[in-house]
Amino acid sequence: GVLDRLARGRLAAPVDFAHYTICSNAGQRINGLSVSVMGPIFGNSSRAVGTGGNSKVAEIYEEAFDLMFGWLVLAAVWLTVWRHSILTLWLGTDLAAAVEPILPPIVIAYCISAMSNLSAAQLGPLNRVGLGLCIHIIACVLVAVCVYLGWRLGGVVGVAFGLLPCPLAFPSRES
Repeated sequence: GVLDRLARGRLAAPVDFAHYTICSNAGQRINGLSVSVMGPIFGNSSRAVGTGGNSKVAEIYEEAFDLMFGWLVLAAVWLTVWRHSILTLWLGTDLAAAVEPILPPIVIAYCISAMSNLSAAQLGPLNRVGLGLCIHIIACVLVAVCVYLGWRLGGVVGVAFGLLPCPLAFPSRES
């Protein structure tokens, strides 16, 4: 969750780091919603596996996915389309102009990560904790590489776009 900011803090000037942190905090609010949904998914999946109902586990995931997907797409689209107005009201004209190009890729990356959290919540009950550890290691390496390449190729905006492919290392709906 903080690996991208750790790398950015070492590579960027403090003022650029502050702009990135503003967007990252907005994304983490979205991701926090999915983390709160993970508890019920884990609890209900654990009960379903205990009774031998693997089809029930799939139903739990599908229900959570259907609930979260629409809201996360709405949040990503809404923040992308209205970012100028929202940021101007929130941060003022000058700071909004600096933050505006960074916000969409970071919010979209956190929305993808939020969807992957739904899959991750079921790895424990399905006895796939080792797989979850491997996925998180791959995701961390991917973040480090993509953030570094993004910085080298595009500076602050490159880092934001470099963060986009990182959540794709997590389990998907088809997992």
